[in-house]
Amino acid sequence: MPPARKILLLNPPGKKSYLRDYYCPNVAKARYVWPPGDLLLQSGILSQIHFLKVIDAIASGLSPQKTLGEIERFQPDLIFFLTSSLSWEEDRDFLRQLKTGFHPVLIGSGDMLQFQGEKIFRENLFLDGILLDLISDSILKFLDHPGVTIPNLIYRNNHEIVSGPRIRPADPFEVPAAKYELFPISRYSLPFGNPGLWGSSYTSYGCPYSCYFCPVPEMGFRLRKVENIIEELHHLQSLKINNLVFRDSSLTNVLPHTLDLINRMKAENLYFNWICHSRPDTITPQFLQLMRQSGCFLIMFGIENGNEEVRKIHKMTISNEEIRALFQACRESKIKILAHFILGLPGESPDSVQDTINFAINSGCDYMSFNILFSRSATAIPTIDHIPLSGKQRIKILRRAHRKFYLRPRIMYHHLAGIKSLSQLWDNIRSGISLFRNKT
Repeated sequence: MPPARKILLLNPPGKKSYLRDYYCPNVAKARYVWPPGDLLLQSGILSQIHFLKVIDAIASGLSPQKTLGEIERFQPDLIFFLTSSLSWEEDRDFLRQLKTGFHPVLIGSGDMLQFQGEKIFRENLFLDGILLDLISDSILKFLDHPGVTIPNLIYRNNHEIVSGPRIRPADPFEVPAAKYELFPISRYSLPFGNPGLWGSSYTSYGCPYSCYFCPVPEMGFRLRKVENIIEELHHLQSLKINNLVFRDSSLTNVLPHTLDLINRMKAENLYFNWICHSRPDTITPQFLQLMRQSGCFLIMFGIENGNEEVRKIHKMTISNEEIRALFQACRESKIKILAHFILGLPGESPDSVQDTINFAINSGCDYMSFNILFSRSATAIPTIDHIPLSGKQRIKILRRAHRKFYLRPRIMYHHLAGIKSLSQLWDNIRSGISLFRNKT
């Protein structure tokens, strides 16, 4: 048995509320932060042998100085950290300072590390490793067998860069339950739902689709064993977590698997107020009713654009009429809807931007989120003639879209009517202020 080491799972501090995990970085538009999935998935794996500490500096609101102080007190042998293309400049400065202090082994995860790993590795000598698969035990192998080629890991061996082959775990896969008790669970929240603690879980890994604008399909697609998910949900329940977000790219990619999970949750009295992501073309009205019965109260749909022709360019053939019918079925099942849209897709025009805003307003969704397209090396965004928008134009459109959607009397009354406590009212007010001030 190898010796137990001290391992730190680190979500570094930042000037903004960075959401760095699962290779899809973002900056929170309002007051919310969810548990970082990369760290959660690895926490169960690494805790089998080693001593773990978690510092989520974003959720805990720690400054770089306070974060460094906590790390120095723990004196970890290895740090598994998050970074992202949105926060890399800040993260790099912080990690260099960290490395200079007491020389821990630094292994990272993030979108640009995943897809530009060897280039970044060559340019940044303070890095010791890059984990390429979040459900692999490659860090354990690295600690147990230094000097050999390890799958799903890029690392240094005597100043030589070793790039292990990408070997995907079995399908279906299983991972040990995340060590949630090490995370600042009281700090996690989302701008809707019920009072209480928030947790998250993955029922699959990756995505079976190939949207141009998303890097997640590069991870492949694997389902997680239902028994393994149920074990984790029991652990979350034991920690008094009552709100749950399933972080899959789409919970409904394989309906029989989701149905099996829902039935097991019912059979074992695992009741959470839960939310999930879904593709609008993977779900049926009948299945919505089953989801609601098991605790689902909100679904986040990737609609991407309100113009059907633009959506077709990006391999989404569902019509606006079908989306409206789906949203109506959600309302009939008493499930709320958060519709995601992307600004800046190839093929877009000023008219299609307005189409998207109009569709969001008239679709019947409860929440709307506009996001700006960000090109990553793993995505194959097509080259199509379109009118590029400057950063100022995009921010102006974002703010106009949010104002037109959220400042309607019907929507304001709808959200106020759902508030159940003074603390929830205060959270909603602060989230609203944050949303309209946000310029990122």
